[in-house]
Amino acid sequence: PSSTRYAEASMYNSFGLKFLYKWFNLPFLQLQRETLLGQLETNTRETDVTAYELDVYEQTDESNYDLFLEKLSAQRRSKAEQNSNIPTFGLPSPSPSGAYVPPSLPGAPGVRSAPRVTFQGDTPSSQGPGVAPVPFRPILESVGRGKPIVPGKSPMPSAS
Repeated sequence: PSSTRYAEASMYNSFGLKFLYKWFNLPFLQLQRETLLGQLETNTRETDVTAYELDVYEQTDESNYDLFLEKLSAQRRSKAEQNSNIPTFGLPSPSPSGAYVPPSLPGAPGVRSAPRVTFQGDTPSSQGPGVAPVPFRPILESVGRGKPIVPGKSPMPSAS
């Protein structure tokens, strides 16, 4: 609705300046109104579509809690059955010498022992033949400071 407006204004003493500011603001207010109405229409359409999608979802099997529980319990049962089929070995029988003999699988080659790691403090008699000592240096890094923590020294800065 465009209407013709008449106003007196003077550049000499700024008479009518307030009227001009409001008059120049009209196109921007009309544009803002059109934009907001368009956003309201979009919002209305999206609300209707979402309500329809919720109605359709309620009719599917995904929204049925009883079916969900049945599927969940079936999955748990199948996992339990799979885990129950794992063979277990009983306690090993004691050897005649009284030493522990680890169980072995039928047809498996002899049991390998884990490699032995020794430290410099070990005595040669406890190391066994052909075992080289590994140097041991207990130095830890303090969190966030990047300074080494040396055993026997305080990591806290001294108050001076």
